Amino acid sequence: MTVATIYITASQYGKLVSNTTAQQLILIKFDLNSVSQQAVQEGDLDRKASRQTTTQVQMPTTTSNSTSCNGEKMTKVCTSTPDEGRISTLLEEYADLFEGFEKWLQESQDNDLIEPVVNKSTEWVSGVVIVPKPKNPDEIRVCGDYRRVNEVIKRKHHPMPIIEELTDDMSNAAHFSRLDLRSGYHQIVLNEESRGITTFSTHKDLFQWKRLPFGINSASEVFQNANQHALQGLNGVKNIVDDIIVWGRTQKEHDDNLQALLQRLRETGLTAKKSKCLFNVDSLWFYGMILSKNGIRPDQEKVVAIKNTPAPNNVKELRSFLGLVNYCSKFIPNFSTITAPLRKLDRKKVPWTWNASHQEAFDQVKSSLSEQCTFAYYHPNRSTSVVMDASPVGLGSILVQHDEQGILKLIAFASRAITVVEQRYCQTEREALACFTLYADHQALEILNSAKAKQSARIQRWALRLQQYNYKVKYRPGTGNPADFLSRAQINEPSGQSIAKEYINFVTEQAIPRTIALSEVQEATKNNKELQSVGRALQSGNWKDKSLSA
Repeated sequence: MTVATIYITASQYGKLVSNTTAQQLILIKFDLNSVSQQAVQEGDLDRKASRQTTTQVQMPTTTSNSTSCNGEKMTKVCTSTPDEGRISTLLEEYADLFEGFEKWLQESQDNDLIEPVVNKSTEWVSGVVIVPKPKNPDEIRVCGDYRRVNEVIKRKHHPMPIIEELTDDMSNAAHFSRLDLRSGYHQIVLNEESRGITTFSTHKDLFQWKRLPFGINSASEVFQNANQHALQGLNGVKNIVDDIIVWGRTQKEHDDNLQALLQRLRETGLTAKKSKCLFNVDSLWFYGMILSKNGIRPDQEKVVAIKNTPAPNNVKELRSFLGLVNYCSKFIPNFSTITAPLRKLDRKKVPWTWNASHQEAFDQVKSSLSEQCTFAYYHPNRSTSVVMDASPVGLGSILVQHDEQGILKLIAFASRAITVVEQRYCQTEREALACFTLYADHQALEILNSAKAKQSARIQRWALRLQQYNYKVKYRPGTGNPADFLSRAQINEPSGQSIAKEYINFVTEQAIPRTIALSEVQEATKNNKELQSVGRALQSGNWKDKSLSA
C-alpha cells in the first residue's frame, strides 16, 4: 500500500508527482538489468551526470588558494643588457576603481600571487591597467603595463600548437571533455631574481609578482611549454595554453584518458576551474572549431556573424571582413576565386570603388559558407589521395581519404597563387609543382614515376624531393578534377623566393647534429690548425701570408 499526500489547487497547473511516490505507484521503474532502447535513451543523461559528478569530485581542489603549486614549475625571466629602467605610476583615471583594486590587492596577497616591495631598490616600476569585467562590472581585471619591460626581456620562444596539429591524432574520436586551468599563468612560480622586473605601482605601495603575470611578452609560450611537459605521455590529451582537451574512441577509452589526466594534474599541482570545465560530451567547441565524432566544422556563431555582415564602406571594413572569412576559408573550396575581386580592391594604390562585381563576390562568399561543411579527422593508416591541379594563375589541391566502408572523406583543401617566375613554367612543371595517390589532369606528369623518361632538371629535383613519400601518379581529365577550380584560386600570394632553395635550406638545417654544443665546436676549432689559419686570415684580411699557417 502506498500513502501519499495530495494537494489540489484551483489554478491550472500540471500534475506533479515525486520520484519516491512515482516508484511506489509503479508509474516509473528503475531496472538496472533492463537494456530497452527507451531505457538507454533516458538513462544516458543520468549516467553522464553521474560520471560528471564523479569526475568533479576527483578533480584537484579549486578553492580560493588553489593557485598554489610545487616548486618544480618555476621560471626565470631573463633580460638583455641592463637598461636604465623605467618608473611609472598609477593613473588617477582609475580613482573610481580604487575600492575594487584594494580588494584585488588583498586577495592576491592572500593567494600568494603578489608581495609588497619592502626595503628593496628596483629599477623597474610599471603601471597597471584596471578594467571592470564585462559580465560582472562589480569585479575588476588587473594587468600590468609591461610594454617598456618587454623591450629588454629575452623572450623564450616555444612553438605554439595550432588546432590542425591537435586534430591529427583524433581519428574516430567520439567522446570529449575540456578542462580550463584556473588562473592560467599564475600557476607558474617566478624565480626570486625575476620578480623585481615585474614591480608595479599602486596608489599605496609597490608590489611585485611571485607568479608569472599577464602582460609579460613570453608568458603564453612559457605557460604552454610548462603544461605541454606536464601532460607529456598521456593518451588522448592535448592542450593549447590553459585549455586541455580529452577524447576517446569509446566511452571507456575517454574515461581512462580523463582519469589519467586528473591524476597527472594532482601530481603536478595544476588546478582546473570546475565552472569552466565540460565533461563527456558528443561535440565540443575548441578554439573556434566544433569537434565531434563526424569531424571538424566551423563555429556556428562565426558562420552566422559572416552571413549577417553588411557590405563594407571602406578599405578598413573590407580588410576586417576578409580577416573574418579567412577563418572559414578552408571550409569554402573556391574561396580564392570568389574573393578575388575583393582582394584586388584591397591592394595598394587601388582607389575605393564598390561596384556590382564586388557586391556579387561579397554575397557569394556569404552564401557559399555551408553550416554543414565538415572535415573528417586525418587517419594515418587509411588510403590517402591528393587531388591536384595547376593553372596559369595558381595551384589547388584536395586531401581525401577512404574510410572503412570505402566512402571518400574530405580532410582538407588548399590553394595558392603562383609567383611571377612560376608563371613562366611549362604546364608539366606547374603540375609537378602542385604536388599519395596523386591525381592530375596532365597526363605527361606521369613521368615523375619513370626513371627512363627524360625529365627537365627542375622536375628531376622535385622527383628527388618526393622520394621520401610512397605515392603514385594517376591521370584524371580536367572535367572530373575537383581541384581544377581551386588551381585558379589565390588564397595567399607568395613572394618570389624559390621553394626549392627553401627545401634545401631545410634539409641542411635538419642535417646539422643538434647535440653538439657551441663550446664543443669552439674547442675543436682551437685544436684544428687549418681552421686556426682560416681564423687568423679572417682577422688580418691577408690570405696570402704563409706565416699565418704557422
